[in-house]
Amino acid sequence: MAKFEIFRSNINSLYYFSLVTDLGQQILSSEGFLSPNGCLQAITAVKARASFRNAYQRIENNGYFRFDMLSDNLQVIASSSASYATLQGLETAIDTLKTEAPEAPVYEYTPQGYQILSTLPKGLAALLFIQAFSFLFSLT
Repeated sequence: MAKFEIFRSNINSLYYFSLVTDLGQQILSSEGFLSPNGCLQAITAVKARASFRNAYQRIENNGYFRFDMLSDNLQVIASSSASYATLQGLETAIDTLKTEAPEAPVYEYTPQGYQILSTLPKGLAALLFIQAFSFLFSLT
């Protein structure tokens, strides 16, 4: 099963997340956030939008393929971590994201290693879901 990993950059001190498969392949990467909570809000949006076909903008550049994951208001939530040599490779990555992201646990990297964050109380999970959509609509 894939998992979301939240980590803090040593270079700019921003927080980022990625979706990593059980084989260690990084499929999705985020922009930087000021706090882990910003990552959690975006991850909640990714989980909610993963199964929607219109959530993905496919991009071709010099024969390589990438994708951006879009919010309801067409703002970029996160982007593919790699460029793909074929359109089929891109579609395989998107299919993996569609099936794995909704149930993927969330881990935050700390000095002690990765700590699971996805065992949130239902009320907090619902609050984060509402905050994620508020966050996405505020991007316009």
